[in-house]
Amino acid sequence: MDKAREAVQRPPETLRAALQAVELSWEDTDLLRDYLLLRGEISRHKANPEGYEPPAGEISRDRVMQSAPETHDPWPLISAFRRGAERIVETAYRFGMGLPELSRADGHEAGRSWFPALADRLHLGAVIAKCGAFCAQAEAFVKNLRFEDPSWHLSPERLWPEEAPELVERYSSYLALDLPQHSRPGHDHQRDEVQTERQEQSRDIGDSYGL
Repeated sequence: MDKAREAVQRPPETLRAALQAVELSWEDTDLLRDYLLLRGEISRHKANPEGYEPPAGEISRDRVMQSAPETHDPWPLISAFRRGAERIVETAYRFGMGLPELSRADGHEAGRSWFPALADRLHLGAVIAKCGAFCAQAEAFVKNLRFEDPSWHLSPERLWPEEAPELVERYSSYLALDLPQHSRPGHDHQRDEVQTERQEQSRDIGDSYGL
């Protein structure tokens, strides 16, 4: 796996040849697949952090709106609708960056062995937080379609994972991303800590920030 990890960091023209030269077991291939999944989401978030959307699920929003009012069990719809986002959240645990770890002040440090660049860990933290928030929003959206009375509607902030909204704000603050005025984070002290950490770890990440 060390050779495979080195391979994915090489220039694209050598990536295929490098991977073809590595003997991978089923377990290693499964791990590499999940690793590349997260690397892909990091790249997507770097390209458009404010406009990032979690990976699509198995059914569309329109399909949910058509089916939800008539379904007795909302969970098949919820699971299918948020499948893409839920997969990111679940995969992150495998690399030490589950939501409980991210909830700690330095939680993204748990993923250093797989994602040595601080910028990558911060972008991945934002991805995981946004996917977690979408999981809660998807559950509320599907369930609320079954009730016409707004007083029966559920708030995403009260659904799993409850820590996601705070993490979205925290990692947006770390990355200096713009948020709507009503949801701007109050984590200036954490931003200062990350800026200090960036300076101390500059030898590890070089010019890889791109922030």
